[in-house]
Amino acid sequence: MAVAVVAAVAAQPVQAQDKGSKADKAEAKADKAEAAAAKKGVRLVVCSASGESLPHTLYVQQGKKFAAVNLGARTLSKPIAQVGGEIKFWKEDPTSALAGKLKDKDAEADIAELLPPADYTLSGVPSSSKMVGIVIPAKEGGKLQGLFFKESDFPQSGVHLINLSPYPVQMTTSEKGDYSDSKVKALSPFRKDDGICDKNSFSVKGEDGQQVAFAIAYKAQGMKTFKRFKMSTLAVSSRQSQVTVLLKDPTRDQPKMLSFQMMDAK
Repeated sequence: MAVAVVAAVAAQPVQAQDKGSKADKAEAKADKAEAAAAKKGVRLVVCSASGESLPHTLYVQQGKKFAAVNLGARTLSKPIAQVGGEIKFWKEDPTSALAGKLKDKDAEADIAELLPPADYTLSGVPSSSKMVGIVIPAKEGGKLQGLFFKESDFPQSGVHLINLSPYPVQMTTSEKGDYSDSKVKALSPFRKDDGICDKNSFSVKGEDGQQVAFAIAYKAQGMKTFKRFKMSTLAVSSRQSQVTVLLKDPTRDQPKMLSFQMMDAK
């Protein structure tokens, strides 16, 4: 009888370990699924002609957990998964609001009932992978405007221009640098119904280190001819692509240039 009791006691830690092991495996599986979902998300960059910005670090829902994300104006964020076509952002980690309330059986949708209101909301986020979102902060309120495009539309080893301004734009390039070989591309004013497309964007693709001279001109209402407002030289890189966005300058009647870099997501 004594032997049987000892055997039973000895077996208990093993059973506990088995249960713990199963729980650890389930948690690891959930973490892996959430990480995979995040990789299919959209990468974001902040663009604001008026200088409006967002807190550099915000928190987003990823499955049943929350992750810190960095939103800047120079480089893309890590991929962020949308939930119901939206990405909600909190200035503070909402995890504490779920303490003692969330059970394993709770669905992700039920989490929303337990959370404090989001500080910012980005709507209309596509569910497809390999997407980039240009985020334009609102001067007031937490609603963010987002414009989305496929990463493949603006690949690496290229320099790209997107016209989000209300002006017709002409982009002139010269590989020789003296404009004896000028190529001119007309870019239409941005229209929300068109989104980011061939009519309002332009790409220069070349070899690593290649230098290309360029000039940008625009035509505001009442102008009879295009007015040049930027001349410079761009360099092609095999490691990343540079995207320049034209927005309306809020201080004067002309476009304003904002640029960011795109690299492969890690």
